[in-house]
Amino acid sequence: MNIDARLGSRRAEVFVDGLRRAGGAGPVDGTCHMFVNWPTRSTAVDPGRRAFTLIELLVVISIVSVLIGILMPALAAVQREARRTKCLSNLRQFGMAFQLYMDDNRDLLPRVLPLHDLTWGPNPDDPGLLSVLERYLSVRAPHREDPNDPDSRLIVSDLFKCPSDTEPSWSRTGISYEYWPGALMIAREVFRADPNSQRTVSRFYERTPDFPVLTDAGQWHTGSGRPYAQNAVYYGGATWNADWLNFNPAGAGTGLGLPGGG
Repeated sequence: MNIDARLGSRRAEVFVDGLRRAGGAGPVDGTCHMFVNWPTRSTAVDPGRRAFTLIELLVVISIVSVLIGILMPALAAVQREARRTKCLSNLRQFGMAFQLYMDDNRDLLPRVLPLHDLTWGPNPDDPGLLSVLERYLSVRAPHREDPNDPDSRLIVSDLFKCPSDTEPSWSRTGISYEYWPGALMIAREVFRADPNSQRTVSRFYERTPDFPVLTDAGQWHTGSGRPYAQNAVYYGGATWNADWLNFNPAGAGTGLGLPGGG
């Protein structure tokens, strides 16, 4: 027997001996018939365990359904509050823009038309609020994708959109909010022949800070139980407060105690 054969035979003996020591090797003869009792995983079902019954499954499903019914209104309320918070943030940014504009224009509010009231008809010669305030805001004013095509898509930044505006009104006018000083200025000019309506209305806001400057253009924040489901930003000098709308500005009419043109 040569050296390689002896080494091979020795390795086989070591291998067989290892199997025996592993606890499970049966008789091994010279023909290398090996009988090894390898450990196996039992697949028998534990008699102490049982599957869920149909009634138990139905009970679990009923409990889950009840929990969903309890949690869904709460989640909806959280979503409504999140949308309202974003809307209030938009209004506060507009308030700061108004203040910056007034600092540059003798404490006067912008003399522009209302954003959604088409009673008086659009006049291309009149400045628009969004273009007037653009230099005081952090985003570009709403604009057409193709400036030469009035029917092209209107590009509107989130600042101009109330998240609860589902109509959406901003798709027509570029903004979800209404500018009430513009309505008051028109009323002064038409019904009182006020030659200086911008100054008159600006002084009115100084004396009446609870009259809204900018509000939601629709009743979008429903579910709060309040009479007016709209947000508003109020005149406040260095601090412009954004909160719920407390009354309908349109219902105030001309009886606002606005002074004459002086």
